[in-house]
Amino acid sequence: MGLFNRFSGGLLWLAVIALCSEAALGRILETLNCTQSSVAFNGQCGRALDGNTARNYGRNSCTHTKQQPRPWWQATLKNVSRVKAIRIFNRGDCCAERLNSFTVQVDGRVCAVHKSAKPFDVKKLACNMNGRVVRIVNTGGTILTLCEVQIIGWPVRPPGSCRKAKAQLLIKKLQLAKKQLKRGIRNARTAFTKAAKAIRQQQKKQMPLRRTCEHSVGTFACPKGYTVSIQQAMYGRQSTKFCPRGRLSARTNCAAKKALAIAKSRCRGRQSCQVPARNSIFGDPCPGTFKYLQISYRCVQRPGQVRNRLKAVRRRYRSSKRQLMAQFRAKKIGLKAKIVTEKRRYKRCIGGMSCQGGQSRALKQALAQEQQRHKTALANAQRAKTSELAGVAGKRIVTKPETRTCENHVQSITCPAGYVIKLLSVFYGRKDAASCPHPQIRTIKCQARNAVVKVRAACDGKQSCKLQSSNSVFGDPCPGTYKYMLVRHSCQMTDAKLKAVRAAVDARYRSTVARLGKQHLAKTGPKLHPAAAAEHRKPATTAGLDYGSSETKAPKSKAKRSPVRQGEEIAERNREAQCSVANQTSQ
Repeated sequence: MGLFNRFSGGLLWLAVIALCSEAALGRILETLNCTQSSVAFNGQCGRALDGNTARNYGRNSCTHTKQQPRPWWQATLKNVSRVKAIRIFNRGDCCAERLNSFTVQVDGRVCAVHKSAKPFDVKKLACNMNGRVVRIVNTGGTILTLCEVQIIGWPVRPPGSCRKAKAQLLIKKLQLAKKQLKRGIRNARTAFTKAAKAIRQQQKKQMPLRRTCEHSVGTFACPKGYTVSIQQAMYGRQSTKFCPRGRLSARTNCAAKKALAIAKSRCRGRQSCQVPARNSIFGDPCPGTFKYLQISYRCVQRPGQVRNRLKAVRRRYRSSKRQLMAQFRAKKIGLKAKIVTEKRRYKRCIGGMSCQGGQSRALKQALAQEQQRHKTALANAQRAKTSELAGVAGKRIVTKPETRTCENHVQSITCPAGYVIKLLSVFYGRKDAASCPHPQIRTIKCQARNAVVKVRAACDGKQSCKLQSSNSVFGDPCPGTYKYMLVRHSCQMTDAKLKAVRAAVDARYRSTVARLGKQHLAKTGPKLHPAAAAEHRKPATTAGLDYGSSETKAPKSKAKRSPVRQGEEIAERNREAQCSVANQTSQ
């Protein structure tokens, strides 16, 4: 075990060294999204990053732009990286001359130029430039087609990334330990299930059929821990093959009626029993015929013994589970302590404690307080958004009070903008004499049937409508009586209105998060690190790269990051800039 730990520890350090060192050969860098100047024939920009190096457009592997001057394709890397080279796969089925002249740019700066009269199949161009946005511009044609683009290099790691990489490896090791724990518990559970199933299957054993000739005694026995259970019993004769006695065995259609009950009474609850094959016990079902006793039985375990065996198996399963949990807890405690140590060392560098020869404790505390304040503000914004959305859901349906309209009058029903009418109940007739008083009242108990059905089409789904209280609409439920109409309705918010309200809430929330992110960046950047102020005032790297053309995102860019995550990333990038500026100053 000690040798294995030393071996695994050596592998861990080798992995950390590999992560922290810049490989001379580089690797294919990961991208977040891509864009291009236009799209034609469904040639999306993501086809150049899908890993499919087929050079035939019919295999859905190549991009395609519309015919336009200086078409371009652009990809955004996951991190700021050292772009060492670009490998481009040209179209092979036709039109390869479209890439006879093009340039490669990194963050708006030209790093490679290709110009040739002869088309190529696969071209690798050296770049050796730091940046995040890689663009290919066709300078000699009007259509750009790329079958695959491989950006080769390595990420430019910020200070403290080695500590962060080691902490990430330790976290992966902890996750692996969790998987091993789940696998061990699952295997123990499977073994327990199989053992319990085997015990239940052994609970009953079918024994061979036994026959005993007349005047003999049949013995029926079971192993230790089992009892005899008689299934079938026959005393008489059913065949001439068994216990033959010449003419005495010629009759084959006789059997004692109570043979099964007698056999069961002699063997119930016993490990072994004897049943004599005699007329004195079973009676004589066929006088003058030599008979035999035929019994089929099973050996059944005692219930208490089955329970004890199942309990023993369950105890072994629980003991194995406890042992696995104890091993995992011990490993978890050790790994978590190491993870906390590495994260603490990483935060020291990000906070400037080891980047600039040590900073004051007050400055470190101010940064921590600002980070906590920013997290609290983001959480409050999220809670406000949730509360506002809950209030919108509560106002989606507004029930109005009941209205009364006397006979031969018209009632107008109106809902606010963005709401439609939903009739809940309609009554036409008379319930009392006080409502809509009139000299012609013969009865106060009359009502038109299906009144709501008759007028629902006139109002449901509309913002306003008019209902006439008359016999021509509802019929006359009580002739000679002056009637009235009672209407209950609700105003329901339309889907378009609900979508617009939710969009407005989401827009306010995003605006708040962006504002908080800018405030946090301003407080943790120039004020805490004056040397980084010039870095923050620089324009964005991608500024000036927007040519006003249409943009087509790769499939990966559809999963948008949340505003909270965006705010956290802004703060993280600011801290990394602080460390990098401090390192440059110290050097």
